[in-house]
Amino acid sequence: MTVFCEKKCIAILLLCTLPLFSPGCQTTIAPGAQLVTVYSGSVNVLYEGPTWDPVTQKLYFTTPNDAPYRIYRLDGTNQVTVWMDNAAAVNGTFLSHEGRLLTAEQQDRKIGSYRIGSSGPEDPQVLAQNSSWNQPNDICQTPNGHIYFTGPNWGGSYQAVYHLNPQGTVTTIITSMAKPNGIIASLDGTKLYISDSDNRYWRVFPVNADGSVGTGSIFFNPSTGNTNEPDGMTMDEYGNLYFAGKGGLWVVSPEGTQLDFVSIPEFCSNVTFGGSEGKTLYLTCRGKVYSLETTVRGWYWAGNNPTPTPGTGVLLGDVNESGSIDIVDALLIAQYYVGLNPSPFNPAAADVTGCDETIDIVDALVIARYYVGLISSFPCD
Repeated sequence: MTVFCEKKCIAILLLCTLPLFSPGCQTTIAPGAQLVTVYSGSVNVLYEGPTWDPVTQKLYFTTPNDAPYRIYRLDGTNQVTVWMDNAAAVNGTFLSHEGRLLTAEQQDRKIGSYRIGSSGPEDPQVLAQNSSWNQPNDICQTPNGHIYFTGPNWGGSYQAVYHLNPQGTVTTIITSMAKPNGIIASLDGTKLYISDSDNRYWRVFPVNADGSVGTGSIFFNPSTGNTNEPDGMTMDEYGNLYFAGKGGLWVVSPEGTQLDFVSIPEFCSNVTFGGSEGKTLYLTCRGKVYSLETTVRGWYWAGNNPTPTPGTGVLLGDVNESGSIDIVDALLIAQYYVGLNPSPFNPAAADVTGCDETIDIVDALVIARYYVGLISSFPCD
């Protein structure tokens, strides 16, 4: 009885000291965080296409509306290197699964791929090109390797979103949007989020198994008097969306609920996660690039989650088999530890501290530390 009470007290302490919320239920912007100017250039230049490379630990961004078109590398506050000159009006960029820079190249109607070299692009590859396309504007890649890019026609009526499958075939999948602009896929690749620059809202489309999409719907349409165009976007490790446009940065849950808004004085074109821990937002704007600290990591860092235990198909730490590792898993382990028999509960996923087939309160604490970003992997991973 005494042992049980000790266990129960430890579990109660855990439940009282851990945050009882998901990042999807509150703001993810760090407390007291302010916009920091990391680069200030010409007010006549719209900076775009930000991508953080975790290998070089640098931010890359583009100047698609200012010839000679370039891709810059941010080397320090107000310190940039021309990483790629005469860049064919590259607009959107995206970090591929292979760690290469994918590019939507307006001038050449091309989707490119480049190895990120220390002094410039290396091993240039043309993934797809067609002179009849609208100008490729923004680009993303899904977990299974499919690439999507938008092709707004700024001077005409025909608009398009394109799908490039892993075999290299390009298909036009959407022609019904007024002006498709920014684009990103959900963490599991089952949804495609696209900003509509004409209608001033963000849409979502279900993605079919073959890469095509179903009927779309309005995902987020905030009530605001600001009429700036919705533009680029990114996502964090929990699937929360970060939309640039309509006066600043909108943080939105996967369910379409507004979590936060950050006002930005200049027009903000795009946003990405970066920094050594993946918790820094970089925002490209007219004449400036900002950074903003968050409490979560970007979508890329979600790929650093523990992988399924070899031979079991079990995601280590995901005891309720929800497909992700969060505070609920820690709470369920605490309940299991004091004999409450929680359900659902997969004990094969619970021992994260040593793979010794022992499930105790330390496993819950380790998952809690992982959840809040204090560690990025488990001891037995």
